[in-house]
Amino acid sequence: MTSGLFERAKAELEELKDAPPLPLLTSWTLFDVPVITRGLPGETDSHQVVDPHVVEIDGVYCCYYGMYDGSNFRIGLAKSKDLVEWNKHGVVLGTTRTGIERVGVVTPYVIEVGDEYWMYYHAYDGEHDRGCLAMSPDEISWTKCSGNPVIDVTPGTFYSRRIDPEVVFYEPGEERPFRMVFGAYDDVEFRCGHAESQDGKTWSIDPRPVFTRGAAGEWDGVHVYPGHGIKVAGIYYLFYQGFDGINWRLGLAHSKDLRTWTRYVNNPIVGLGDWNTVSAENPCLVKVGNNFVGLFCGALAGSGIYPSSYDIGLFYQTVPSVYESQDSLRG
Repeated sequence: MTSGLFERAKAELEELKDAPPLPLLTSWTLFDVPVITRGLPGETDSHQVVDPHVVEIDGVYCCYYGMYDGSNFRIGLAKSKDLVEWNKHGVVLGTTRTGIERVGVVTPYVIEVGDEYWMYYHAYDGEHDRGCLAMSPDEISWTKCSGNPVIDVTPGTFYSRRIDPEVVFYEPGEERPFRMVFGAYDDVEFRCGHAESQDGKTWSIDPRPVFTRGAAGEWDGVHVYPGHGIKVAGIYYLFYQGFDGINWRLGLAHSKDLRTWTRYVNNPIVGLGDWNTVSAENPCLVKVGNNFVGLFCGALAGSGIYPSSYDIGLFYQTVPSVYESQDSLRG
């Protein structure tokens, strides 16, 4: 049964790849089953596979993701040629189990800077989450920045408990080429903040959040948190997760400056399914042809802000029978 589903997904992704550019503010398809699943008991990802981030390197899709064994988080790598069937390649960024990463490292976000790959991630000590950086000449060997954390929690701010470098744009030629939409938490509310940097290591943080929860009773009316960002035709798009007090789901917002955001009117774009009955979280996008395919982590068990039993699933733009223009579908 699963093999038939996989073949169908591959065919739909080929159709998406061959299609002309489709609007991001349109419908998205949630695939029926997870594509990267938890490992066997005793393995480093036996309890959770979470927070995927995909980059294409030499025609191969590389998915960096969080691995949890019940005690510690690490960052692993899986590879695929089609985004549907994945082969795991083990841990690429481990934890010292001391200091700021006593519990682990997780939530990778990889960008290309010159001839290097830079991975932003967060370290967790059991109480605070802090933003860190590692660098690699390839996709395998990573060296943690000696100045970690590069972005830190600050008492009395909206990021006093947690500051995660969830989305990083690198735009060479700009006065401050590094720009970040970070996830923040102060023991009251999850929000999105903005920061800028000249070198990607020393950051200037805006004093107030740039994207916050929706209206009471809405699908994102309790918390919001960033997941992935892309820029298309001068517009920034933020794929984020929203919480209604019971479940997390995925939504989309757009901005011209990374500070003022407009929600897509038909949010959420990804909800709950047969395998992710509790949550949809931490989306990432990769370009396929002219269009986009996403991965996210979904939970089958648990409840509240932090469910359990996470696997990684697939979602992608829905190819309409009649192609519509971007303008007709803007929210």
